[in-house]
Amino acid sequence: MTVTRASTTTPTADPSRAFPGWENLHWWMLITDVSVATAVASRVPGASVLVRDGNGQPWLVGTVRPCQVHSVQVGRVSTAALGDPAVAGGTVEAVAQRGAGALLDLAGAFQLAQLGPAGADVWTDPVGYHRAYTATWRGRLVVGSHAGPLAWLTGAGLDRRWWAARLCSPEMPAALRDLCSPYAGVCPVPAGYRLQIPREGGASRCSPWWQPPDADLALPAAAGLLRDRLSAAVTGRISAADGPITVQLSGGLDSTALAIVAARTAAPQDVLLATVQAASPANTDTVWARRVAGALPAARHRMVGVEEIPGFFEDLPEATPRFDEPVGHVAGVARTRYVAHLLGAHGSAVHLNGQGGDEAVTAPLAYLRDLLGRDRRRGWLSCGSRPRCTACRRVGWPPPPPRPGATTGGCAGSTRGARSTPRRRPSGGRRRR
Repeated sequence: MTVTRASTTTPTADPSRAFPGWENLHWWMLITDVSVATAVASRVPGASVLVRDGNGQPWLVGTVRPCQVHSVQVGRVSTAALGDPAVAGGTVEAVAQRGAGALLDLAGAFQLAQLGPAGADVWTDPVGYHRAYTATWRGRLVVGSHAGPLAWLTGAGLDRRWWAARLCSPEMPAALRDLCSPYAGVCPVPAGYRLQIPREGGASRCSPWWQPPDADLALPAAAGLLRDRLSAAVTGRISAADGPITVQLSGGLDSTALAIVAARTAAPQDVLLATVQAASPANTDTVWARRVAGALPAARHRMVGVEEIPGFFEDLPEATPRFDEPVGHVAGVARTRYVAHLLGAHGSAVHLNGQGGDEAVTAPLAYLRDLLGRDRRRGWLSCGSRPRCTACRRVGWPPPPPRPGATTGGCAGSTRGARSTPRRRPSGGRRRR
């Protein structure tokens, strides 16, 4: 077994000249052809060789930080995990000896790529957080972690279909996101899929390697499984840190869970909880953040006041980083950078926040339409009430109030009455726009 690390090749040029705003973007590209891989590494500004095969030939290039490149050579197969896999009581390289399946079972946030005699394989994560895209350059298929660098490499223009769909629906359905990207000729690999690329050319093959599990667990058992998986992911990330741990504590359920796990895993004196104070007095998140911090007395709590943090839409576009597509949080990018500088000055080695928790465990509201069509009573119950949460009661969170009338047996009758009421045109004879 040979363990290889990322190359420290000096970048060929200033990346900001070719990728305005992308100088802090960590991306990678996979190419099975050695000559094409070498050309990409020399052509794309800022790129260097990340991983070489057993013969010393490059097959992964990019700007990923060396500490996030874990590669191992077993026989004629070269495997790379790009990101932050969490391994308890071992190393990523040791797990890689058992094959790609063992790596895919690891917790953490990473992408997996492999090169063997037959070709290359790329696995995307099930939730679509770490995406992969393909494009053709010099007759060869190139796989990349981001669409923007691939578009720059190939000279691709904007895909009008994607932009039209995005303007119609900012939360673009997954079926559309899996079909096209913001750039013409740059195609996404669906989440939870495996892309197989023949080494000698030919058609690539894309097939699912992950399927959603059957909903056969009761809520208590599912909650316990979620707790164990979340704890394993946080513990794995913290155990690999060589410095203080920081948590973005907003006061919500997601960041509260992370703060508690972090305080239990790391030495409490090494944990810093950071809270951005809400400007509106009606926002109670700050109250709950203080309450959670009070329950973890060994951890330090840094409250970022309204008067010290930049406002929304400040320093635009100078402070705006480059992304593959428009993002909603860009309005507060100056605030994000300010907090990041504070945490950096504290020496943060790992920073945790609860962003993405709602997307991971909350069903999209679109399901209510189908549910109302199948079972109107259950649909209204889902719209107007939420089950009480034992953890919420322990901390002190009140349950959301039910919608009036939605939790009674008369809701079906009230909806029938609403349907039978004819619509009236507003006075004045003109229809509202």
